[in-house]
Amino acid sequence: MVIHSNVCRYALLAEKDYYQDYLLLCNLWKFDVPVVDVIPVVYVICPLYLLNKMEEREGGKKREKVSKNLLNGSILHCLETATLGMPLEAWKTRMCVYRNENTVKSFFKIYNKGLGQFYAGFNAKLIESGSKGAVLLLSKEQIIKFCNDLNINSTTSGFIGGACGGICQSLVMTPCTFFITASVENKINYREKIFSIFQNGGICTLYKGNTAMCLRQGTNWASRQGITEWIRSMFIERKKKRMEREGHEEDIRRNVDGQEYKIKENYTNNAHLTRRKDAYNLTTTEELLCGVIGGSLSVWNNPFDVIRVYMQNGANKNIKLTFSQSFCNLYKEGGILYLYKGVIPRCFLCIWQTLFMVTGIKILNKYF
Repeated sequence: MVIHSNVCRYALLAEKDYYQDYLLLCNLWKFDVPVVDVIPVVYVICPLYLLNKMEEREGGKKREKVSKNLLNGSILHCLETATLGMPLEAWKTRMCVYRNENTVKSFFKIYNKGLGQFYAGFNAKLIESGSKGAVLLLSKEQIIKFCNDLNINSTTSGFIGGACGGICQSLVMTPCTFFITASVENKINYREKIFSIFQNGGICTLYKGNTAMCLRQGTNWASRQGITEWIRSMFIERKKKRMEREGHEEDIRRNVDGQEYKIKENYTNNAHLTRRKDAYNLTTTEELLCGVIGGSLSVWNNPFDVIRVYMQNGANKNIKLTFSQSFCNLYKEGGILYLYKGVIPRCFLCIWQTLFMVTGIKILNKYF
């Protein structure tokens, strides 16, 4: 059915022309995506749209920062993909599709077809990376800044901002991962595939598994950003306690030499307060370590990714499956272990993406 729900009406109320364009696209492309697949995206896009409108009133500096976030996000995610990101994605996806293969067997199955097979679907993946990186960084940073302005702690802000950014990503990610899943085993002609999709099922076919994608991406970046911020706060707190302890011991030693010396040193200590605050900042090595820990712990949501691949693989074979049906089928087929297929390559992928899109941004903002 074509969606005419109040949710979409409210989402596009600010720009009535957009809503008319949306209805036109629905009729032309048979856009019959279930409402449950759209609601998570709509409820994130609306606040971001309003936040952007509010910031436009504050002048050119805000626009410049938005452009910087879009550019940095796009470049960093493309670099992540072009290095280890794409091979790890192909390896992980194959394990989700061919669930009877173990980690090593799956790797050599791809390797035996040539190193180029690790970059199967690279064109779609590069387009996806450029767009989803820009969307992620813009939405994530906007929400985190908004939360910080409300005096919400950095860990909670990270979880909220990461979740919103991940859900926004699903708009561009779901169609692209559809083609990547289709190209894991065989090379495909993208133009013929697109025409075939539009003729048979409409654009909604590209959004099969979008519910799983929203859940995966939302929990992905909520975990990566939030857990990394939590680890960072623990590192910073530990540094503060160590420096306070060292400073207290130093004051005790100084008090032995008399009152005049004590007053002089207290005056000197005040001059060192600023430098002491700077010492609480994490070094680049510590930032990278926080990113590795945060990325590795974010792999807990692997079942969402396995279900997403299962649904998209079924859609490529013209098999219609819902999220709950896919979950039940996988569980009956291999139990809980099947929901964690590909967890090893995905763990490395989570670490790699966290280092670029969470830690990398912090390092860039610190030095540039």
